[in-house]
Amino acid sequence: MASNQESEERLRSALADRYDIEREIGSGGMATVYLAQDLKHDRKVAVKVLKPELGAVMGSDRFLAEIRTTANLSHPHILPLHDSGEADGLLFYVMPLVEGENLRQKLDRDGQFQVEEAVRIAGHVADALDHAHRHGVIHRDLKPANILFQDGEPVVADFGIALAVSAAGEGRLTETGLSLGTPYYMSPEQAAGDQTPKAASDVYSLGCVLYEMLTGNPPHTGSSAQAILGKILLGEVTRPTKLRRTIPANVEGAILKALERLPADRFESVPEMAAALKDKGFRHGVGGPVAKGPWKGLAIGSTVVALLALVAFVTVVLAPESPPPVVRQPILPPGDGAITEWARYFALAPDGSSMVYRDTVGLESGWQLWVKDRGSAEGRRLSGTEMARDVIYSPDGEWIAYAVGTDLIKSSIQGRGTVRLLEGMDPAWVGLSWMADGTILCEQGARNLVRISEIGGAPPDSVFVFNPGGIRWVHGLPGEEGALVLGSDGVLWVVDLRADTAWALLDEVARAWYAPTGHLVYVRWDGAVLAAPFDLETLELGTESFPLFEGVRTGPGWADMELSQDGSIVFVQGSGYGAGFQPVWVDREGREQAMESGLTGDVLGPALSPDGTQLAVEESGDVWIAQLDRGSTHKLTFEGGSNPTWAPDGRSVTFLSSRAGVGDLWTKRADGSGDAELLAACDRELMDAVWSPDSTWLISRTITGAEGGGDILAWEIGGDTLPVPMVATGFREVAPALSHDGRFLAYISNESGVNQVYVRPFPNVNDWREPVSIESGSEPVWAKDRLELFYRKGDLVAVEVETTDPFRIGEERVLFPAGGYRASLTSPQYDVAPDGQRFVLLSPRAATGPVPELRMIQIQNWFTELEERLRR
Repeated sequence: MASNQESEERLRSALADRYDIEREIGSGGMATVYLAQDLKHDRKVAVKVLKPELGAVMGSDRFLAEIRTTANLSHPHILPLHDSGEADGLLFYVMPLVEGENLRQKLDRDGQFQVEEAVRIAGHVADALDHAHRHGVIHRDLKPANILFQDGEPVVADFGIALAVSAAGEGRLTETGLSLGTPYYMSPEQAAGDQTPKAASDVYSLGCVLYEMLTGNPPHTGSSAQAILGKILLGEVTRPTKLRRTIPANVEGAILKALERLPADRFESVPEMAAALKDKGFRHGVGGPVAKGPWKGLAIGSTVVALLALVAFVTVVLAPESPPPVVRQPILPPGDGAITEWARYFALAPDGSSMVYRDTVGLESGWQLWVKDRGSAEGRRLSGTEMARDVIYSPDGEWIAYAVGTDLIKSSIQGRGTVRLLEGMDPAWVGLSWMADGTILCEQGARNLVRISEIGGAPPDSVFVFNPGGIRWVHGLPGEEGALVLGSDGVLWVVDLRADTAWALLDEVARAWYAPTGHLVYVRWDGAVLAAPFDLETLELGTESFPLFEGVRTGPGWADMELSQDGSIVFVQGSGYGAGFQPVWVDREGREQAMESGLTGDVLGPALSPDGTQLAVEESGDVWIAQLDRGSTHKLTFEGGSNPTWAPDGRSVTFLSSRAGVGDLWTKRADGSGDAELLAACDRELMDAVWSPDSTWLISRTITGAEGGGDILAWEIGGDTLPVPMVATGFREVAPALSHDGRFLAYISNESGVNQVYVRPFPNVNDWREPVSIESGSEPVWAKDRLELFYRKGDLVAVEVETTDPFRIGEERVLFPAGGYRASLTSPQYDVAPDGQRFVLLSPRAATGPVPELRMIQIQNWFTELEERLRR
């Protein structure tokens, strides 16, 4: 490759006085290996050079400091480290040249080893690992390619290199598209994202290598890295003797113990594993310890008992099986037993064995996730899940995925690790669905269906652009060839991922699932549950739906019900709850006052007109205008619209719409007369719209989670139709806001690792940049009559701006707590009145009429009832 040739020339030139680089002799995931002559010592050496894209995100000083710790390892089965350094920006290290093959080459040629030879090699490798472990070094990337043969004896190479790369890269390897560890030999804790694996991780990798030497294949194989890592996390291993019956029982037992999913279940050290390989009496897994001496008679007696039990078992199995009974029972929520906001957010394990929900117990504000096992009266807290939403289970029920802010995270429900899968999601709607192929299907930008790897480290793969409207929820179908998608208008669509097409199935739907009985089960807006035949091959819905039961609590775009694949159902019984958010007035001291807006639905993105007499909002996927002085409303758009903002003259409203393709900027007269006009278009989907006071500039930003997402762009009205990049870095910039005099651009960036408010001059944005918020901040909004900037950090805060040279930010002042109002990390969900003395915020809309009695109901073995209903 051209990049390797370029690196070779740079390396040859930079090291000309120390090494004569002759040619490339190998290349791997992290480095390229060159044959070289050591000029000082007159010997052949191997020079390994890290890939340039990896070295670009690393500091050479720390890399070289970490790698020196491995240079002190001295052992006959460890390949020593001669030299290391930096050459013309390339990080390299030097090792002796080993003329023989490596284990990977031997396996590719011979397939399987004799048992005695495989055990001998594993024993020597175990000795090398033990020496390193006693000196505090974990290999982290043991694999056949790193086991070389020198005069017939194995030597382990690259000790601690993975540690050095990880430490120097400071967790930024995802920027390069590279990853540490080889999937076939990676331990479950590494696969789960553990950045500091212990010695037990090397024990697991050695077990994988020995397994392959004896059977010809690693213990876990698959068509992709994601599939392999998914199997590793499941922990199911085919017994070696099923693949090669001549493997001794103690060797098989040692391998199976080394490959246990939990580190605590493996050998405590590699010498223990080496000892088990030599101990003919060692057993692990099926079979238990060998029966010796006086225990042999007991073992024979136990065998007879086991045979009698087997006969009884076969008799029971062959007897006619009656369907399991349907069981209905109430579930008490945590805490005081009251069903409140937490009950809207729960998920069922695929086998119905547990439920994850959110609650506020133990937190001063916000919520966190809890897991409740079937039959348990209490839940247990899942640490590190504060403010999580849209939670789903993995197909094996061992993991959950959820969104926090703009990040997608997965966590083990048994506390075995947490992995950040994706940063920069659109937080408005997520709609997660974990597929059996190891990907997570979700929406990005309210219209784009994407697949995300369950192991992270890769950008989302766009699979379908959902043109008819916004997405509220996604449910992947078995076979990974289709998905159910719920639009923001309540229309249920099916997407054929094979043909890249979609069509509507039903309307007025709140949730839907595919049941293994071959039916689509769905909840209507009125809380009724129905079913209809559904063909997985054609993705066609039967013509007749039949009712099942009623009383599920529903709201705008959601239903309080979950259906697992084993036939378990959990739902909240009730109605009249969850009417969405309504606009209210709040003064600077936090005193709330009702607003006579005339708006009755779930409201998003409030924007006050320049004179404060009108309010533009998004409701049910379109823009509405409320006349605040009269309490009347009218619908402004009829083909979809969101993120409204007012033109400076107050006569028209600018909004986002995908009516002509991806999200573009449109404008329409506020009184509803005339047609909407296209203002600005882009090859990337846009969000938000901000006018300069003189109407000469229109500012927007691209959606997060997509390629090139999170950039702030501007169009000069009357000038070039192409956008001008304002803030377009490698980080995520969102929520642009322009001061009332048009001189300063505020926005949110995650460049510091957290979301913070920054200010730049406008339009000369590259002159300087000033951080504003302390620690964190979101949703910046400028006052309309002075240089005062508001933003949110749980509380609503304000800072005054001094325009003397240099630009100065005043003291941050907390105005009032704002945690109970609708919020967003990317688009402001409030606005400030023209006089700056009060704000429009979105408050949860209370239910009308008497508060209904709510109960949470669990149904077990519900498919029996469904099938009985079908036979009637």
